[in-house]
Amino acid sequence: MRTLILGIDPAGRIGWHDRNAQETLDPPGGALLGTSLSDLVVGGAVGMLLSGLLDALRSGREATAVLTLRVEGCGCPLDAHSPGPGIGRNG
Repeated sequence: MRTLILGIDPAGRIGWHDRNAQETLDPPGGALLGTSLSDLVVGGAVGMLLSGLLDALRSGREATAVLTLRVEGCGCPLDAHSPGPGIGRNG
């Protein structure tokens, strides 16, 4: 099990991440910064859960969700827990 930390902006783009996230998610082109979180989320979470996280971030509220993320090179999904969209946020 790995803990991945991603900071997202109000548009859902990754603005900060830890080394584990870069190594585990290995996005196309090799750059995780600026990648849309919706490009990494698979399954039903793309709609309701991701939308709820972004709405909370835009409103300055905390939110929690478990997201399944696409993992490059392994062909398997990865369950990820989001303790709140404010993590990694500036201001």
